[in-house]
Amino acid sequence: MRLHLCLGVLSLLQVLGGTQAHINITPLQVQKAAINIPSPALLDTEDVNTNTKVETTAAVNIPAVPLNTKNNENTNTDVETTPVNIPTVPLNTKNNVNTNTKKVETTAVNTPLVPSDTEDVNTKKVETPVDVNTKIETPPSVVSKDGVRHTAPRVTFTAPPAYHRLSVGDLGTVRGIVLKSLFGRDFYGFLSLPYAKPPVQDLRFKYPVAWEEPLPQETTEGDYDGTWLRARCPQNSLIITGLTAGREDCLHLSIYTPRVPTRQNSSDGLPVMLFIHGGAYMTGDANYYVPTKLMDRNVVVVTVQYRLSLLGFMAGDVTEAPGNMGLMDQVTALRWVQKHINHFGGNPDLVTVFGQSAGGASTSWMHLTPLTHASNNGGRQLLHRVIPQSGSALEVWTLDDTPLQSFQNTAQVLECWNPGATTQDMVACMRDKSFQEVVTASNKIYTTDRMAGGLGFRGLCPVVQTSLVGSGLELVIPKPPQEIIAAGEFLHVPVMSGSVRDEGSLILGLSWKDYMFPNNISVDDQHFTKFEMIPMILNAFGLEEENGVVANSMRLSYLPNAEMGNWYSMMGGMIDMGGVMFLKSGLWELVTTAQQAVINLPVFFYSFEFESNDSLFDWIFISRPDIPVEGGVSHGDELLYLFHLPLDADSREATMVRRLTLLWSNFAKYGNPTPANHTEEESWEGEVQEWLPFTADVPNFMLIEDDFTLKLDYPTRWNYHLNNTIERTRARVKEWRPCVKLSAPAFCYFVTNLLYLLALRSTPPPLWMVLIQTRTLYTALAYLVVFGREVSMGQIGGCLLVVVSLPLAHVSELQAGRSSITTLTLLFSQMAALLSTVASLIVEMALKNDLRSVVEQQVWLYLWGSLLALLSLAVHSDLSTLAHLKVWSVVYVLTAVVSSALAGLCVPFIIKNLDTIAKDYLAALNNTLLSVVTAVLFPLSFTFNPLYLASLVVLLSGIWLYERKESLPCQHSSITTSQRMI
Repeated sequence: MRLHLCLGVLSLLQVLGGTQAHINITPLQVQKAAINIPSPALLDTEDVNTNTKVETTAAVNIPAVPLNTKNNENTNTDVETTPVNIPTVPLNTKNNVNTNTKKVETTAVNTPLVPSDTEDVNTKKVETPVDVNTKIETPPSVVSKDGVRHTAPRVTFTAPPAYHRLSVGDLGTVRGIVLKSLFGRDFYGFLSLPYAKPPVQDLRFKYPVAWEEPLPQETTEGDYDGTWLRARCPQNSLIITGLTAGREDCLHLSIYTPRVPTRQNSSDGLPVMLFIHGGAYMTGDANYYVPTKLMDRNVVVVTVQYRLSLLGFMAGDVTEAPGNMGLMDQVTALRWVQKHINHFGGNPDLVTVFGQSAGGASTSWMHLTPLTHASNNGGRQLLHRVIPQSGSALEVWTLDDTPLQSFQNTAQVLECWNPGATTQDMVACMRDKSFQEVVTASNKIYTTDRMAGGLGFRGLCPVVQTSLVGSGLELVIPKPPQEIIAAGEFLHVPVMSGSVRDEGSLILGLSWKDYMFPNNISVDDQHFTKFEMIPMILNAFGLEEENGVVANSMRLSYLPNAEMGNWYSMMGGMIDMGGVMFLKSGLWELVTTAQQAVINLPVFFYSFEFESNDSLFDWIFISRPDIPVEGGVSHGDELLYLFHLPLDADSREATMVRRLTLLWSNFAKYGNPTPANHTEEESWEGEVQEWLPFTADVPNFMLIEDDFTLKLDYPTRWNYHLNNTIERTRARVKEWRPCVKLSAPAFCYFVTNLLYLLALRSTPPPLWMVLIQTRTLYTALAYLVVFGREVSMGQIGGCLLVVVSLPLAHVSELQAGRSSITTLTLLFSQMAALLSTVASLIVEMALKNDLRSVVEQQVWLYLWGSLLALLSLAVHSDLSTLAHLKVWSVVYVLTAVVSSALAGLCVPFIIKNLDTIAKDYLAALNNTLLSVVTAVLFPLSFTFNPLYLASLVVLLSGIWLYERKESLPCQHSSITTSQRMI
């Protein structure tokens, strides 16, 4: 009923404007980008339209999420494909953007969709000739204040043609695609180049075998086709139960470079930034991280796919399954970069590895492992700076401390366990399973560990490989990370690391989504929130206790002023506590112990606390938009300003993009985000405060908000919500911002009312009114299918009774020979019901985590709806169409307007002071009121049908059952009542 007010106003204005207005307005597309964070929520579909013509002259061509391989071995498997609508970017190629403007203009991106994993599609591409003789010169090298020369290359580059053929030495030639950066700069994309052989058959569970042979010739010119993205590595769909996404032939990397040199000289290349995606070692896709923002900073960006879950981390303590295969994939990719990146304009002597979440932990492992040292790579060091973001090798979830037990459990789940068999025999058995079976087993192991009170990582994450010392294998983690750090055996390279302010909102959100909600534990359950919530979170992180001392200490530290038992009062402190346990303490331990081991190690620390209306929290929990957790500045939000992720950039956010990409790229170039000597393009003065390094004596860290402020002692931010309540978190940007998002649902409601008034010409209002009630069924189905929610049998039953009541309520209409009119009305009503449902879903997704009050949301819906209706008045000023409508029909519409308006005005009060159940009751009662009004105004054409009235009662019961979750769900959750949180 939140939108009934707008619906009523549109009805009234449309009556005034006539019924035949034609409005040429396109609804705003709701973009569903996928983010790979622990337990992310992707919108999974089973097919992709691959017949897309790709224009390169007037639009940005950013490959959508792939899930496409050519000539795959097994084409009869169910494969999930995830088309991504990447946020739009401007198409101007020369002019600089004035970031002081109110809004960064964007235009549509033509995304070359990649064929599905089971299809082979030839995408037609239009090539545009470009003058390749244009020359660009880069700035000269500079010397920093420490006297070390850092190369800012001077080398001639060619301007980009529409497609570029590039020779990659012994690998052959590669065909790339030209894309555009956020601010309109052309750059190349060489997509999905294999860096290792497909880890299939005998290579499954083994270390990767580097790709050294010529690349497949896939074009008529004999090039490798690097213009489209291949499949991600196998993983479970997080939306469609039982569906496996990706392919085993996934060990690819993509290279994005602003220019390709005419000669290959490593000292002349641009700095290289290799990004490792996150996803809890179980999910994730490098293809989502197209660096359209970083490409304005003269760096070469590489994104890497690596094996996940059991396929990437099963440890059998034998060479056939040594564990850490996913990490070894990353090492192999770094070796590929050392050998070939100069062909793409990159400098192999200036490689920065950065990653977020599990990718941040992987970055930390690349820093600590001996395999990146020059001594293990023919004298060439594999990396020269690291940026672990929101993750490190010292997190509790990044190591399996019982690998042999985990292997035994894996063998049992895959039905390969035999006490009399050797480990090699069991690995061979598991190698014979399909990759879908292995991925399904990974999910079962994950769930079982969570049911036992763990975090779900056992058997699915890195291991210490001490037992394999002397086996002849290269070991990624030969000893515990604490020992490596204490001995100073890691690469002594500059480090930049940090976290976002509200890392713990992910933990609290998952606690509610994966434990409380399926187990019928309400946020109003004061006993649970007061006495059980904290101990359960502690248990999940391995802090089991019997006397409650630790739990009490946590309460005193993070919840001293909270009303214990009140979910919303406790929320801020719970977010702080979860963030510290999840990763902040591990990051702090990493930088402090590294500084103790290597006194002069350059370390730069940050806390990202920039508040914005855009957040990845919405996408992580897109299947549960009603989650009772405030995301705040949530896990992964800094990635919005580095990559092509969903960001509705205003002037503040455009400024943050400019500053964050400047600091990250400066660090990659100089090992210092604010170097003393730099080129004009790299100037940070006037943008941010000088970022001083972190030391044991002066623990500096950069507080990243609208202003970049140097602070002391990072742990002071660990209990942010102690003095800043969650209500203050919601008051992020106190300015009136245009709500363009609501133009789409307003348009849907406009068309709905147009259909409604057309139907009134030939159909009694009661028939229409009853028919449109089917929107309740569509809404329930949308929540079940689109969002994956649990819909109660009571709610479905109520919806079905509404549908059944339709013909029974109007038998007289059918008997009177008006079947043709009834059929037409049925068509109109179902179109209107679908549009109404679509509008509701758009509003729910667009306004999730929105800062506007319900009143302001209603105002914006009014505004857009009024503009549409006024436009119809301007186009059709003839009001004679009113004569076609019965007087009572107009009265009925006015009554509906008043009724809906009154209900809509009550919504803010109800939501604030009561709950969503009362709001739903109000909706049902309003429908009942309209039924009564209809019977009074149209006594000859409408009589109350008992079954219809009963259906309203059942619907009310269904609402109550659904909200209270006291009925059997139609969609069973895999999480049982005994399962632990997190």
